[in-house]
Amino acid sequence: MNRSSSIATRSGALPLTILLGVASGLSSGCGGSWGSITCTSDPPPQISFSGAVRTAATVGMPYGQGLQASSSELLGASHGIEGISLPPGASVDAYGVSWVPGPDFAGTTQAFRVCTDRDFCGRTAELAWSVQVYPEILITRFEVAPAVVSTRGTRVAVVAEFTGGDGQLESPFAAALASGVPLDAGTLSAQTTFTLLVRNGAGDSQERSVVVSAQAPPVIQDTAIYPAVVTVGDTVTLSWSLGGTVTSLTLDPGAWSLDPYRTWEDVAPLPGTTYTLTARNDVGDVATATFTPTVLPRPAISSLTATPPAPPYLGSTEVVALFEGGTGQLGTPAAPGGQAVESGVPVTVGPLSANADLWLRVTNAGGAAAFQSLRIGLSGPGTWEILAGGPGDGRSRHTATSLADGRVLVTGGSTGSGAFPAATQIYEPADGSIAPGPALLHPRRDHAAALLADGRVLVAGGTDFTGAPVDEAEVLDPVAGTSIAVGSAGAAWWFPSLIALPDGAALLHSASMFSTGGGAVLRYDPAAGSLAPLTVVYGLGWVRSFALADGRVLMLSGGRYDLTPSVFLDPANGATTVTGSTLREMAPFEAILLADGRVLATDGSPSAEVFDPATGLFSPTGDPLVPGPSGKLALLPDGRVLVAGGRSSLYAPADGAFRETGGMLGSGDRPLRLLPDGTVLASGDVPERYRP
Repeated sequence: MNRSSSIATRSGALPLTILLGVASGLSSGCGGSWGSITCTSDPPPQISFSGAVRTAATVGMPYGQGLQASSSELLGASHGIEGISLPPGASVDAYGVSWVPGPDFAGTTQAFRVCTDRDFCGRTAELAWSVQVYPEILITRFEVAPAVVSTRGTRVAVVAEFTGGDGQLESPFAAALASGVPLDAGTLSAQTTFTLLVRNGAGDSQERSVVVSAQAPPVIQDTAIYPAVVTVGDTVTLSWSLGGTVTSLTLDPGAWSLDPYRTWEDVAPLPGTTYTLTARNDVGDVATATFTPTVLPRPAISSLTATPPAPPYLGSTEVVALFEGGTGQLGTPAAPGGQAVESGVPVTVGPLSANADLWLRVTNAGGAAAFQSLRIGLSGPGTWEILAGGPGDGRSRHTATSLADGRVLVTGGSTGSGAFPAATQIYEPADGSIAPGPALLHPRRDHAAALLADGRVLVAGGTDFTGAPVDEAEVLDPVAGTSIAVGSAGAAWWFPSLIALPDGAALLHSASMFSTGGGAVLRYDPAAGSLAPLTVVYGLGWVRSFALADGRVLMLSGGRYDLTPSVFLDPANGATTVTGSTLREMAPFEAILLADGRVLATDGSPSAEVFDPATGLFSPTGDPLVPGPSGKLALLPDGRVLVAGGRSSLYAPADGAFRETGGMLGSGDRPLRLLPDGTVLASGDVPERYRP
């Protein structure tokens, strides 16, 4: 580079224009030509090392040599440093030399020669030195074996492979380390960091560290089994807690590999199975725990039989249960909560006054159970027989009406699924067959039905599936299979009562007539084919009505908040005559017209009452034995009355006594109908037939 500068001599000569030449790059000489100049006695330029002289370098590592230069204080003097001879890749500036030797320089000695710029007198200073180049320092392997130790103590060895220098183990202790030669580092019981330093003659070094981890022996504790006793096929939970270091967790049998942090597992054990839980760490420490659940066989019932299977009324039967895998409990009428029973050992059940549902439950200590039931039906007089699939099967709150030919028409009601069937059934007691009857125009339940003198059936009142009253009454013709509407039931829809009259008419009213506004009585006119209001009766309460032989209708009152009289009603004009009152309030109750013209009334209390229309008086009679008002009544051909519920009894008008007879299996709140052969049908629910 050339530059012009005007300078003045110290002697005060006139300014001269001097061409200053500056050398660039590497050259055999320093500076450029300054021309002729008068020199002074200023000291000549100087160049020296800044700091220690570095006479060695390492391949691949930075080499630097600090330099400093000084020269004349003349204005405009340059104090730069130039390289005369440098190795390829080296550079120089005012502060020194920088270089990174490449692999080709390994094992060589390189010469460095630098100089200063010329001062105004054309003077320079030079500096030369030599650098020995060492091979690259390479650490290709540094490890401690094993890399994981036990906290109980593990002996380890250190091995390193390196080139380009001498090895030194710096920590956890100082020791010379030869490449490829293992060094016994003693026994470790905690995490330790090992550090290797490889240094060469140039003073350069490479460092490498490795960490040896320590693992405590695994611990399995707090083992538990829940539940402790189970049945084959059931699941138990094995649980535990872990301590120490666990890197592998297995459960046998099955060699289940579990998460090392898992503390439970569900299993379905077989009898005699022992589970082994094994915890391991990476240094070979092992802990085990065993679990042995108590597994019982599942209870099984082979048979539950009774001999005889259908004993007579007040007879007994021998019940034998065959089972295994647990203890047995047999439920009988005498022990409804169950009594202990042994497999194969007969148990006497009886005397039985009603059909009975027995049950057998076999349980083991694990809580598993097997269950079986047995229905004992009585046979012979005074017993009930189940009619599988019989009339009204599965229905409740329906009606059953005896037809003139001895068949029974079942209408309305609801099923267990909530359905309100419109279909009706006609039951033939001679062969047990069921045929479809005329369909209802309005499906309903809690209604009334009565056989009219012309053989048709009047149906009225009740509610639909929403609970709303069914207003329209209808007449069903079992022969023609038709149904026709016959007008509004008005207020007489709630638990209505229908009384068929000999002239073909019928009376309709609510069974409950508590309203202070009185209870409406409607009359069905067969000629007009419709219902019409007849009269209003006041203050009766719960009412049961009967057509008497003298043409009057008895409206038997159970009382309304007090003892209120019953009334005789003239069905032609609705005129009423007051008669006697019950001995106590009865609401609700059931009543039936006896063969001698009197009326039996019972509400499930220990004392029933009998009303005599001839005297207008009520008198007490015996205990019907059937609790609650739901017991239904049927007049038998011999004049006795069947009172049927969960228990059943027979009432003898001659002595006013109730005597227990066979009880039914189904509910007692079902209509009873006398069949032509003298038996009694209880339709709906589980249909049954009573043999007097």
